[in-house]
Amino acid sequence: MKKILAACSALLAASAAAADVRAGNVQDGTAELIFSYENPEAEKVSLVGDFNGWNMEADAMENDGGTWTLSLRILAGSSVTYKFVADGNWISDPNAPDSSDDGFGGKNGVVTVTADGKIGKPLPKEKPREQHVEFHTWTNIGFQNCWTTAKNGGEEYSGDFSEDSAGLGFKSYWKFTGNATPSVPIFLELATAENESFSNIYEKGSLSWGDGFRDFALGLFSPISYANDGTSADLDDDDGDLSYLGHLKFGISSPYVKYTMGWKYAGLPGHTSANWTTVDPEWEAGYEATGGFGHLETGEKLGSIIADATGGAVKVTAALSLNRSADRKGRRFGLYSWISADILGKHSVDFQYNGAYGDTNERAFDDIVEADLIAGYKGAFGPLTVKANALANFYGNSKSTGESGKVVRYDPDSPDVGGVEWNPDNKLDNLAANANASLDWAPFRIVMGGRFRGYQAHMLYVKEGYQEEEQENQLSRQLGPVNTQRYFADIGCSVSDALSLGIAPYMQMNLTKDEGHSFYKDTGNIEFVVRPRFFYDLSKTLGRKSSVDGYIEGSFMSADDDRYARGNESRSAIISEAGLRFIPRSGITLMYGFNGNPTHGVYYDAKVQDYALHSLLASLDVPLGITVMAGAGIRQAYSGVGDFSETGISPWGFAFGARKVIDRTWNVTLHGEFSYNFDPFAGFGSMSGKFFLRDYVLDRDNDWAANLAKLRIGVNIDF
Repeated sequence: MKKILAACSALLAASAAAADVRAGNVQDGTAELIFSYENPEAEKVSLVGDFNGWNMEADAMENDGGTWTLSLRILAGSSVTYKFVADGNWISDPNAPDSSDDGFGGKNGVVTVTADGKIGKPLPKEKPREQHVEFHTWTNIGFQNCWTTAKNGGEEYSGDFSEDSAGLGFKSYWKFTGNATPSVPIFLELATAENESFSNIYEKGSLSWGDGFRDFALGLFSPISYANDGTSADLDDDDGDLSYLGHLKFGISSPYVKYTMGWKYAGLPGHTSANWTTVDPEWEAGYEATGGFGHLETGEKLGSIIADATGGAVKVTAALSLNRSADRKGRRFGLYSWISADILGKHSVDFQYNGAYGDTNERAFDDIVEADLIAGYKGAFGPLTVKANALANFYGNSKSTGESGKVVRYDPDSPDVGGVEWNPDNKLDNLAANANASLDWAPFRIVMGGRFRGYQAHMLYVKEGYQEEEQENQLSRQLGPVNTQRYFADIGCSVSDALSLGIAPYMQMNLTKDEGHSFYKDTGNIEFVVRPRFFYDLSKTLGRKSSVDGYIEGSFMSADDDRYARGNESRSAIISEAGLRFIPRSGITLMYGFNGNPTHGVYYDAKVQDYALHSLLASLDVPLGITVMAGAGIRQAYSGVGDFSETGISPWGFAFGARKVIDRTWNVTLHGEFSYNFDPFAGFGSMSGKFFLRDYVLDRDNDWAANLAKLRIGVNIDF
């Protein structure tokens, strides 16, 4: 729920947030810039700009009592262009020393540092070059060695180390941007490495150390092949895996139109509409077959025609994306198109159509298996902001590609929607909606709204991702579980300059009571969840930047059949989650988290909760620019659960690690972690070397780490 509520109030809170940039020290020809952005309601803030390729994951800002800060080192006598990104919303700095057009009707901040480290006048703008190319790369290289700490197939915890796997991981994306002519910018994006199996050197029972090092040595003869599939497959072997380029994405951008093409793992150009991300930029062009897409979008000058005709009152943008990516596998033909209008800068409306068609050339236009109609509205009425979205699905059956031509039910690419009925008796099954209003009325910040999702409501081009970088736009996080309705609120109050309080309750129940469609076992069950929180600024009390904040989440089921399973007990009310963070001074953070993992509903019966997880995490900035991280976890067994030595689950675990930016110019970060039966760190990717949390608890079930020990080292380059 908090993701949706954050999306509802982020722009409102951002509009009142204060921002600043000031100069720091000068060292070895480089100057320090310290950026700050005040927004106590934000869950995540990043600094993006030309220094990191506008990558939202590259430079996350640190939260210090509601003020987010980041130190950036650049060459003295140079300038940077930047923006803030708060909970996915791109925010301009109204107090920036200088600004430039961002190409989307907004402004980028520009700050220039003189040779002596002071913020000075903007540098003279270069004359446009006839042709020029800029190179950007995001590269991640890492090694992991993994051991099991259980025996008898993981059924008995022993604490002994047994070699499990070892390997190298590679991820590398290259982007070239520039001008083919002074007025035609182009870009080319390549994925030269996409392998994170970490079992290409050794894997118990299937790959010996000797064979693994042999493959590594042979990989030097074909490095791109090895960096993608982790092996050196024999090309004469029909069963061998042939090398492929991870993905390809390129485009042309003119003042009138922008055209983007992608292939394989390239993500589709994303789109948002009020509350929802309606095209997930993580949706691949094709992860099984090659797939692909061609995306056409209006440029600035074409969009200005209506703006000029209406005196700037109405601005319209539109896009059409033809693709063979409707199933993410790269086999099913599809398209999406949208048109958005901004009216007087206070209201915006958005309409989108998604279509999924046949999966062979012969049947490309014979089958229309899914059509989505999506509408969105956002409007500002003084201190009140209203957002609303609606979704309607229309399904069709598809014919088998076999000789029988048998008609089969269409199965969308979603784990919670499958085998849809093209004409359900209850039309609510194919609908979803979300409407809410947020009010900034000092000292209060209030969000109230509701949402519902039908039994087979689905949105093409938004996936149910489980990787770290995919979870923000999960389909179920946006629409909710199938066949449910939820009514929610989020009320915050600034009691004083130091103290803020808040509470976020919601009530959820079945949308319909149709047989076989109930999300809960009892069709009349009502689930109540309440989440109070607080934030207290201790700076004045302690005489230094310091704060403490926390929350607790309680859950209640009204029906006996839906009581929470805890060991051999069932409970109608539980504490499902809690977190506490203490920042005694800048550079030191302590966090406690309790994860009760509430499990309920007919879709989750297979996973009964046997224990809760308590975690304690700490991060400390030490000399030489090193950040040290450590943590410990304790698993609390519920009543009736057998001894940990019999369950294969470790009762405790610990982890520690460190990271250091070793080169600011290239944004090179070195990191290393060791975990034993408890892994709070993000997996291999853009967040490597950092804790991976949802608020102050681990943002995934930690069962998988309960009998594993892992050593990881890696380097991230973001240039």
